[in-house]
Amino acid sequence: MKKTIFTLLVFVLLVSVPLLAEKVIIRIDNPSRATAAYFMENNYDIASYYPDKYIDIFIHEEKLTEIYQLGYDFTIVDSESKMKENLVTRAKDIYGYRSYDDMKTELLQLAFNHSDIINVTTIGESRGKEYAAAGNSNYNDYQHDIWCVKLSDNVISNEDEPNIIFDGEHHAREPISMEMTMLILNYLVDNYGIDPDVTYWIDNAQIWFVPLVNPDGHKIVIDQTDMSWRKNIRDNDENGQITWGGYYYPDGVDPNRNYGP
Repeated sequence: MKKTIFTLLVFVLLVSVPLLAEKVIIRIDNPSRATAAYFMENNYDIASYYPDKYIDIFIHEEKLTEIYQLGYDFTIVDSESKMKENLVTRAKDIYGYRSYDDMKTELLQLAFNHSDIINVTTIGESRGKEYAAAGNSNYNDYQHDIWCVKLSDNVISNEDEPNIIFDGEHHAREPISMEMTMLILNYLVDNYGIDPDVTYWIDNAQIWFVPLVNPDGHKIVIDQTDMSWRKNIRDNDENGQITWGGYYYPDGVDPNRNYGP
């Protein structure tokens, strides 16, 4: 009788899940290699995987019934609402992370202060900027350029030297990668003429930085619109707006996994 009541309770909770409509991270302990392969081959959003120990899956709550019906025991270890509660501020930014405008301002200031070794330019436009330029006002808040920095002693010249590139944030939900790219850039600039190794690198190589590969996706995450957003905002379903929600987002291309436009 108790088992029946428990099963009924679980069923009621699960069928009620779509009303909550948020994403959670579930953990399946001690997964077999076949279990891990199943989730990977069926395009589940794998957050982390430790072979034979656990697999964490980022999943919309409406899909929990599917996992339950497949017979897997799981634990909800985190949720998007909990992540937001853990933030220092509820403002439309995430404390400690640069916004697109922060990054742009900083790059231009670095170029102004160190024009002998830094050149800043744009190498393309985001999808949002393309759509807005075509007259679609739904994308007006996503008019971003892709910024690139060249760091070298003869920065205007294209010298026959080794080329090194650092880029960040292909995946929108990995803003720490932009922070690391900016950290490396600032470290090299600050130590040029001071640290012999840094000076040698800048004098004998052309070092490139693209701190923010996916500025549209970055805005979605930093604004806390969808903190699990991974892709850009390519309008795949051609409805003229960003399509949110659901298990598989219709919109966006993963610029890391697909390396597509």
